[in-house]
Amino acid sequence: QERLKHVTILNKDYKKVLKKYDGKDTFFYLDPPYEHSETIYKHGAFNQEELANTLKGLEGKWLLSINDSKNIRSLYKGYPYLAITLGAKNGKGLGQQKRKELLIANYDF
Repeated sequence: QERLKHVTILNKDYKKVLKKYDGKDTFFYLDPPYEHSETIYKHGAFNQEELANTLKGLEGKWLLSINDSKNIRSLYKGYPYLAITLGAKNGKGLGQQKRKELLIANYDF
């Protein structure tokens, strides 16, 4: 509770949030729609390249969780990352299979 005392959690357009809150003392955790997940989200396709370009211009620190693919690795080439494998969630709904994801940051882990 104490560690989260000054944390703000938002579910809004990332471009507006990043622009409004960016600063040297800001930390952003981003969990955008994954590639090829258009059918899950009501807003359709998400522009991964636009997100990557926006993050490159930030002053604050950020951590991104995203699917592992050649395209994502290319967009964030040169950034530190951690590859992880997530397990299935009891065989129902989303997450029926193991999947690979990346944690990518603009700082060293």
